This record gives sequence, structure tokens and C-alpha cells, in this order.
Amino acid sequence: MLIVAMLVCLCGYFTYTDLTSRMIPNRVIYPAILIALLWRLLEPSFLLGMIPAVLLLGLFFINPCWLGAGDIKLLALVGLVLGLDQMWPMLFLTCFCASLYFIIVKLMRKPGLQKGPLAPFILAGIVLTLVLQNSHI
Repeated sequence: MLIVAMLVCLCGYFTYTDLTSRMIPNRVIYPAILIALLWRLLEPSFLLGMIPAVLLLGLFFINPCWLGAGDIKLLALVGLVLGLDQMWPMLFLTCFCASLYFIIVKLMRKPGLQKGPLAPFILAGIVLTLVLQNSHI
């Protein structure tokens, strides 16, 4: 649970940096990925949590405008910490939150907003996944 709490805190920082500078700093994300990788080395099933990040990396190579490289690195970190079982609902909730936000923005007819930072929605997806998983609904 400690590593998940640290992930949420890191995602809060990444949300701030993504909103203010549209970046997820390599000097923070790379050590975090390394620590998570070492932490999960004895639990190889958690390495499968990186599958969505690898798939999205393929999309990045097809069209880098669809997704940022920092977002892919962040999703790799999240996958290492949460594992594949929690990664799919987290991705669904991330996409749902982002879609809802952009639909509302579009309905409000805010011009010029074509794409935005993904880290806030990843954080929302993580928190919602953890809340729904622990609520036993």
C-alpha cells in the first residue's frame, strides 16, 4: 500500500508539471520507474502491467500527436505499481474522465482546445480505481 500511496503523490506532482509546463520530468519519472521495477522484480506478474504502455508506445510511433512520451512513461510506472488487473479499469476510468472533460469543454464552445495534459486524468483514474476497488460495490 505504501508504493501505491507514493504513486498517488508522484502523480499529483506530475499533474502539476503537466498542467504548468506540459512535461513529465525525466529526472523524476526514470528513478521512479527504476524503483518500481526493482520493487516488483520479485513479482514478475506486475511486469505485465506495462503491456498497455507498450501498446501505446506503438501508437506514439504511428502518430506522436496522439499521446505524449511522458504520458507513456507515466503509464509504464502506473502499470508496474498497479499490475495488469488494475491497469485496465484505471485506463478505462482515465479515458472516461478525459472524454467527459473534453465533451464539456466542447459543449461550452471553448475555442482552441484540441488536446490537453493527460496526467490529471491518469491521477483521477488511479484514485477512482482504488476507491471503487476498496468500496466493494
